[in-house]
Order: sequence, then structure tokens, then C-alpha cells
Amino acid sequence: MKQRLLPIVLAAALMGQGCMSTSPSPAPIPAKPMEQPAASEPATAQPALDPAPTTTEPTPAPAPAPAKTTTPKPAPAPKTSSTVKPKTVTVEIRDNVFSPQIIAINAGDTVIWKNSGQGNHTVHNITGALWDSGNLVPGATYSRKFSASGRYEYGCGVHASMKGTVIVGEVQAGQ
Repeated sequence: MKQRLLPIVLAAALMGQGCMSTSPSPAPIPAKPMEQPAASEPATAQPALDPAPTTTEPTPAPAPAPAKTTTPKPAPAPKTSSTVKPKTVTVEIRDNVFSPQIIAINAGDTVIWKNSGQGNHTVHNITGALWDSGNLVPGATYSRKFSASGRYEYGCGVHASMKGTVIVGEVQAGQ
């Protein structure tokens, strides 16, 4: 700081001597304190000037990150009747009755008739020769897979009053 003030004080002293005035000299103007030089700035003999005003431009905000978009996964396709697992339905043959007497199934399902009665029974299609179990002793079973839609009437060959119906798929009225 002393090095910077020295030229100013020296200049002021020289100016005061060069003026030969009879009037008393005005009071000295106090020198404006100088800013400290940065450590890397070499000292110079010139008086420091106020730095030019600087304008600071606003820093642009960073661009927003792109929004993450997710593609929704498609919902699984509903199962259709072609993918439904075939099932098996059991009809009990009791003395003088089929239980249940009427059943509804899908094409591809299987019906098992089980003789739970005391005597022998049969299961045969009434409207044609589509199937006939033959003689079923107590505890014996007979099964048939139904592939085509329709209404199938059946009965017992030993007991004419025993009748039942298998309805396969969606049957039109009157079938």
C-alpha cells in the first residue's frame, strides 16, 4: 500500500511547490484509499483506476431434462373358450336315477358315469347309437368325451324310466 500511495503523495507535493500563490494553500484533500492489489498483480507506478463497470448477464437456466416416458405393457388377451382347459364332470348312477339328471358342459369336456347303486345299470344314447356303456356293475364307471355341440339324451337299458340329458356348448332353442 505504501508503494501505491507514494506516487500520489509525491505528485501532490510537487503540485503544491509549483504554484506560487500568495494566498494560503487550501487544505489538502485526503487521498482516497487504494484497493489492495491481488497477490499475483505486480505493483505499478501508475495510479489505479476504478475498474470499468461490468455487467453480468444472467446465467441461462439449464434445459429441463426430457420427461421419461414409459410405454404401458399391453394387457394379456382374455382367454377364449378355445384356451379353456377341458373339464371332467361326474354323474352318479343311483338306483332308478341319474344325479344330476341334466348337465351342461363345453365341447371337449368329458362325462364320467359312476354306478353308485346296488344293481347293474347301463348308459346309452337314446336318439341314436352314439354310445353304449354295456353292463356296469356297482362301483364301475363309463366315460365319454363330447366334442360336438348339441343336446344328448341318454338312459339306462336295464331301467327304462331312468333318463338324463347332456347339453354341450350353446344349443339353439328346439335342439
